[in-house]
Amino acid sequence: MPHHVLSTMQECEDFVRGGVIMGTGGGGGAEWGLTTLSEALKDGLQIEWLDVSEIQDEAWTATAFGVGSIAPRTHGAAGPPRAPRDDARD
Repeated sequence: MPHHVLSTMQECEDFVRGGVIMGTGGGGGAEWGLTTLSEALKDGLQIEWLDVSEIQDEAWTATAFGVGSIAPRTHGAAGPPRAPRDDARD
């Protein structure tokens, strides 16, 4: 994974849009994420990501997003059994 810096609003918008499309949000709204990135750019902060192998052992990091559902666990992914339909084919 290449090292990348978000340095423009367009890059921030693309980053947030990609997170929304990939479903990697942490439950917060995309608008909040974009506002946070926008403020960081205005404050002159560097917004970047890099491969985990590039992080020094004692470095501090922040996770911008994660993958997974906040839905409660269920018994079986397919849901409850369904009654056969009258028009079902063999």
